[in-house]
Parts: sequence; C-alpha cells; structure tokens
Amino acid sequence: MVDGLDISTALHRPLFTATLSTNLAANGYVVAFADTTAYGQVVEANSAGRATGTSQLKLQLTQIVIHGNATPIMTDVFDSQGISSGKRS
Repeated sequence: MVDGLDISTALHRPLFTATLSTNLAANGYVVAFADTTAYGQVVEANSAGRATGTSQLKLQLTQIVIHGNATPIMTDVFDSQGISSGKRS
C-alpha cells in the first residue's frame, strides 16, 4: 500500500494506490514487475461496535499501470477483519 488506510479514512477516501510486492505472471510470462503501480477501491468498511463486533475492511484492485497506461483489472476482494471489540471490554 502506498496510501495508508483504516476504517476512519476508508469511508471518506475510498480510492487508494498500491504497488505490486512481487512479479505478476500469466501463462508463464511476467506481465508486470514488482513495484508496478496499481489502483484500487474500498469495497466495504465497517467499524466495530463499542462492546461487540469486529472491524472489517474489504479492498479490490481496479487498475494496473503497464508501460505508462492504466489498464482496468478486476481482482478478488481482499477481506481484512480486526479483532473483536468484545475482547477489549
């Protein structure tokens, strides 16, 4: 992630910039190298309640920059859940 995201910022800034951490290959050929820029969007952002529930952030990549051109892509949704707020009570 180039842009930092958390539940409070994701609701107001649903787009983010990231870079690939490894080479991206398809059919045995590298189509994008590590550090290639990608763009994505926040699909869902939920904050944990005061006494129950967990925070949840769902992200999806929407574009990748190859040879200077932003190419639309569709990835699986990355789902990240925080710890239960009940455990902190």
